[in-house]
Amino acid sequence: TQLDDARVNALLIAVELRFDTASGNPGALANANGLRDLLDELFDAHLSPMLGRPTRVEEVERIVLASHSGGYIAVARSLDRGGLSNVREVQLYDSLYGEVSAYRQFTVAQIGRFDPTLPLPLRFNIVFTDGGGTATLSRTLGTELTSAVGPLHPEWLLFDTTTATLTPDAFAHPIIVKRSMLSHDDVVRYYFGRMITASGFGPLPP
Repeated sequence: TQLDDARVNALLIAVELRFDTASGNPGALANANGLRDLLDELFDAHLSPMLGRPTRVEEVERIVLASHSGGYIAVARSLDRGGLSNVREVQLYDSLYGEVSAYRQFTVAQIGRFDPTLPLPLRFNIVFTDGGGTATLSRTLGTELTSAVGPLHPEWLLFDTTTATLTPDAFAHPIIVKRSMLSHDDVVRYYFGRMITASGFGPLPP
């Protein structure tokens, strides 16, 4: 519903790693090229007929990896060994419980690629709560990103440790680390559509 309401030219692919089980185990996404293999199969067997022509995952302009809660491991493995170069954005919804090195590699190690004047800039979004168990690591990474962006490009980063509601224009920042007073489950219900709207996808026709 949030994706539909955003009216962007994007497909939402929801991956269930373990059927009807509360598990963060990334399964085959932990394998080398696991993300590429999953999306290659999906496009070849299911999406290409719907799109009206053969489509390869390399043709997709931007891939956004998003996780809520325990999905952070699968996203981390997809970043460091997924085999795709067109991942442009990561969204973590009360989800930074660990794997910080993978997220530091995506952000701090290539901070120049977050320049919003680039044709396809990177984006990185964290929303964390006080009670979800993600606050300490989220704040730590937010501090590292502040140092990485430095005094030259402070406009790239929104690091907000208040619980104030963001204005619509705030979502344009390529890096957002935001504290929320919402519940662990409500974080993704509220923020996903707003983040996707700002992700740079083209609009759907009227």
